[in-house]
Amino acid sequence: MRSSAGRVIAAVAAVAVVLPVPAGSVAAHGGGGSDATNYRTEVLEPGDVRLSWRVYGGDALVELTNHTGGEVIVAGYRAEPYLRFIPGDGVFENTRSPAAYLNDDRLANVDVPADADPAALPRWERVADGATFAWHDHRAHWMAPTDPPAVAGDRDVEHLIDEWAIPLTVHSGDQARQLEARGELWWIPSVSPWPVLGAVGWGFAAVLAAAVLATRPTGDRWPGLGRTVTLLVGLVAAANVVRTVDDLVAVPAAVGTQLVVGAAAVVGLAVITGLAWRGWRGDAAGFFCLAAAGVLTMLLFGAESTSQLTASQLATVLPTWVRRVTVAASWMIVMPTLLAAGLAAYRHSKDRKDQQPVTATVS
Repeated sequence: MRSSAGRVIAAVAAVAVVLPVPAGSVAAHGGGGSDATNYRTEVLEPGDVRLSWRVYGGDALVELTNHTGGEVIVAGYRAEPYLRFIPGDGVFENTRSPAAYLNDDRLANVDVPADADPAALPRWERVADGATFAWHDHRAHWMAPTDPPAVAGDRDVEHLIDEWAIPLTVHSGDQARQLEARGELWWIPSVSPWPVLGAVGWGFAAVLAAAVLATRPTGDRWPGLGRTVTLLVGLVAAANVVRTVDDLVAVPAAVGTQLVVGAAAVVGLAVITGLAWRGWRGDAAGFFCLAAAGVLTMLLFGAESTSQLTASQLATVLPTWVRRVTVAASWMIVMPTLLAAGLAAYRHSKDRKDQQPVTATVS
């Protein structure tokens, strides 16, 4: 089985070279921002008890829902009207506000059109139906690509980074009240990835060892081992289906972005599932496919999400530990798939060597 083992190595190398380029798109939260961060934005004062605020992705997006019954104006960075919440009509954005363009990027790395004049008469365009809208507000998250000096000096303790405010105008009848939503931005230290990686790794190792001890090869096949590893790959793939759905609902994003994220995940999972299903037979080609499925899972759903194992703030509607276990399993599944392929190749090679006829030597 030397040639089969060589094919496994060649396939793993090919997958490792080709797939990292698109891998980051599979499980990323579209326009909503990063899946994982150590920054946490907290809303302490909503401005009005009938205004509901929500933060997504640690500090990526703030979301406002207007329950006042009146019109609400959110000010931009130069005190100009930026967002307009009109009961019954929806949410409108002032395309003359520089904030309408600066908020398209987390770090405001965009070109602002010349006609985005905060002193000009507002030009309103509908951006949402209903009374809810979410956006990057640069007053409420960390704006630099590097960490604050306090964090750089000690990353293992919590730090209050900033106290922020977002100016609002709430209209009630003929009255207009000038208010502010206030909050704080915190740094929350990372967590260690080793407990979850160790638990998942030892779990996979125990299942693989049990399959090796409890099953026996049959001719050129080892169906007991192949089916056990196939089920492990299938279990991880199912967990990543749930994780993909979580990606699509955890953070608001444009429909087009949602479609790209969902389609990329579906294609990746379809290929992984097909390879795993071929491994069910437990023959040389099957173990080759399982090895490829393990590497593919690691690249698409493990490596691109490594930060989710350590970041304190995850963009998820699931319990945080579920996300971490899924990412750890996507990383560690490469271990049982490659070990099973190696064991099968070694066993087959040994059997072929034992079956070779012995030529007697005449003296």
